[in-house]
Amino acid sequence: MKVQRTTERPEGHSVSYTQLSQPCGLRLKFRRQRVPDNRGTGIFLLYGRALHAGPEARSKGRAQTDEEAVRLALASLRSSIRNETKPVEWDDPLEYLKDGSISAATFGNLHDQEAAEWWLERQVKLYLDSYPDQQVSRSEHRIFVPISPPDGVKWSRPWSLECYLDREMKDGSIHDIKSSAKLWSAQDIRKGTVQALIYMGAYWSFYKRQPSHFEFHILPRQRGEGGEAKLELQVVRVEWDPKRIQAYIDSVIKPQITIIEQETYVANPASTLCNERWCSYFAHCAFGSGDHV
Repeated sequence: MKVQRTTERPEGHSVSYTQLSQPCGLRLKFRRQRVPDNRGTGIFLLYGRALHAGPEARSKGRAQTDEEAVRLALASLRSSIRNETKPVEWDDPLEYLKDGSISAATFGNLHDQEAAEWWLERQVKLYLDSYPDQQVSRSEHRIFVPISPPDGVKWSRPWSLECYLDREMKDGSIHDIKSSAKLWSAQDIRKGTVQALIYMGAYWSFYKRQPSHFEFHILPRQRGEGGEAKLELQVVRVEWDPKRIQAYIDSVIKPQITIIEQETYVANPASTLCNERWCSYFAHCAFGSGDHV
């Protein structure tokens, strides 16, 4: 990868992996153009921040004990909910089976603040118990990686890929903590692998040294066989592979930037996310309104 390292926003435009991984070209368009939407803020965003806040406070010494780290995580969630300018969008209510138990499909739903705090307290504690030695060298590190255009293509301005590295460890690995309603499937792991490879490429471009590996730490919110909460930690490890990183940059990132440059966005109404619940721009879209029929 022929890249330069920088921590300050370079001249031109930047785009994040989150934007480039949009399942629909029009969603990318609306997001890039900052089209407003009428939806609130999903609880999963606020919960994710709070989930990071506990281990972050512990690793940086703001929390002297695991119990204090849990309290700070809960305080982060409460503050985020209280200060959020948009309405908080909670998950669907729980569904109950004929025997009175909660269905496995909705068991981990963050349907109200009490449920969110219940899961957060236990998941932060589980994570700290699993990783008592917080050897973190840097966290929440933003890196801009300049990207050159494909051969034969000229962009009107410089472009860079913006990456956020959640937790850079002293052993040279990168960790990313995520909460999920279930264990990651093979498809989830494939999608996560792409993100891990790109972020390892950003790490290499900044430090000029190879990261040892990337780890996703997934904390699923799921029901156990006895109907109670099943607390576990799923670790997905991705190895350093510069050839795959370069292949993804050439086959996906550069073409996506070219699409943004040329404004040749293509809709994807076949996506499972093309509906009012999951797409923030549904009301602005011809596909969402049915005008395309």
